[in-house]
Amino acid sequence: MLPIVNAREYMAIVNEGRFNDDNALYDFSEELPAYLYNAIMDGSWQGTNWLEAIRVKNVPCFLFVGSFEKGASL
Repeated sequence: MLPIVNAREYMAIVNEGRFNDDNALYDFSEELPAYLYNAIMDGSWQGTNWLEAIRVKNVPCFLFVGSFEKGASL
């Protein structure tokens, strides 16, 4: 499996793209709860490995289908 970026690398990539587009950088310390931001910055949490999470076998899957239609008055 290809290596994926962790949460800290993702934040750097996002801000690099914003910098290159002449946009203001995100202050992730204001975007995330303090406990989560601190865990990312000190390396105690790397973020969710979504590629590995979707490869887990025997995970229950749910499918919900619904529709809405506009009603008419008679």
